[in-house]
Amino acid sequence: MVLLRCHASSLAWGVLFCLILPLVGCGGGGDGHTVNISGKVTLAGEPFSGASIRMVSKRSGASFATDLNESGEYQLELTGVHNEEVLNIEFGPAESTSGEAKLDEAGIPIGNPAPPIPKRYFEAETSGLTVTLNKNRQQTFGFALESK
Repeated sequence: MVLLRCHASSLAWGVLFCLILPLVGCGGGGDGHTVNISGKVTLAGEPFSGASIRMVSKRSGASFATDLNESGEYQLELTGVHNEEVLNIEFGPAESTSGEAKLDEAGIPIGNPAPPIPKRYFEAETSGLTVTLNKNRQQTFGFALESK
């Protein structure tokens, strides 16, 4: 009888532990933190400007965008991101940062002139460019785009 009571108590604690563990997680959840990212973008070795850069979280789908300056430099403040978070990178027309760039049937941005880059860079899924965030609150990422 004592043995049965001991097993029942252990079983109850085990069930409670299994129910609470998913709520607590392993440190990757929560609201995340803020990271300031800066960098420079070049096209065929020259500063690339007249475009916007957008970083899209693979985890949440959240996107962060800004225009490149005349030197090809950018600065972004990412909020709610996590360590080891992977971001896909895409480019679009300048001044398109207030919302998603609209694309025509061929996948070319509509509105402001499309930057003179290969079409693959217009979509985060096809650009081939990614960054992985680390624990630092200030991070720098440069991108060297190919002209073909």
